[in-house]
Amino acid sequence: MVLSAFDPQKNLVYKWTWSTGGNKQLLRNVLTLQEKEKQPIETTETDSTLTLKASNITVTWNKQNGHITGLKGNSGDKLSFGNGPVLAAGQAKFTGLRRRTESDGEVIEASYQGDLKTVRWKMYGSGWLQLDYEYALQGDFPFAGLSFTYPENFVISAKWLGKGPYRVWKNRMQGVNTDVWENAYNNTQTGAAPWIYPEFKGYFADITWLEMNTVEGKFLVASPDKGLFVRLFDFYGLSGIKPSPDLPGGNLSFLDAIPPLGTKLALNLDTNTKNLGPNSEINHLNGSTKRTLYFFFGLPKTTGTPQPYTVPAKNDLF
Repeated sequence: MVLSAFDPQKNLVYKWTWSTGGNKQLLRNVLTLQEKEKQPIETTETDSTLTLKASNITVTWNKQNGHITGLKGNSGDKLSFGNGPVLAAGQAKFTGLRRRTESDGEVIEASYQGDLKTVRWKMYGSGWLQLDYEYALQGDFPFAGLSFTYPENFVISAKWLGKGPYRVWKNRMQGVNTDVWENAYNNTQTGAAPWIYPEFKGYFADITWLEMNTVEGKFLVASPDKGLFVRLFDFYGLSGIKPSPDLPGGNLSFLDAIPPLGTKLALNLDTNTKNLGPNSEINHLNGSTKRTLYFFFGLPKTTGTPQPYTVPAKNDLF
């Protein structure tokens, strides 16, 4: 749904957009595929690794730290996504990894001590990989969520359903609208040439799904839960200032809270931002957060009628 405001001269003043359905509805074709696809799942275990394979997608976990350390997409080609999950804020000590079989898929659970309470992976016969996690934080933090790593120099573009096409900060959430957006990779630093906009890297808001197009192929991440921020790689707030406010570990993050941005005059973008107003305060967290992410490494099958947000022709994923 779109609402536009115009001035007396019929110039557009502002545009508001709202989703007409929640993320679960928008992703229902993904959920249907997971439930109905009954392809076999291969399991392999060594002293140091656990591996699952379904529909030609292979994912390997390291039994020493719980991270994804090997991955092949459904084309059979290697994808360099992994080195996670890593808790973006807080403490987590890995204590073990175990596998079990359920009626509709294979489950791998990682256990931790500290703020990361649950990490549960499930591979379906369709090749879709589900991640359920929970963490609990008490105190003030610039960001919260999980991070992974992917080589930035392999990225061609990103396409997503969510707010865009510009990046956001906690205290700069205006000026973006919900739609299907696509940005080509660039390394623009605000205030310095070359002037390539929208900036590719940064925090992006209210993501339903994100498709990364890389030289190794495509991979897709989606969440049925609202309020997902995605951090794309390492970036600068303003040119000439340190490359933050502080960034999470890794370089591809799925977050429930992001930091505010200060001013260039302050010389330190993450100092005393609270003086700029309530939306510029650091995140005050108290309690647990749960989220589900779905991953597909390669090009997924589709089923049913595509369900886009506003422009049907753009949403060709689901």
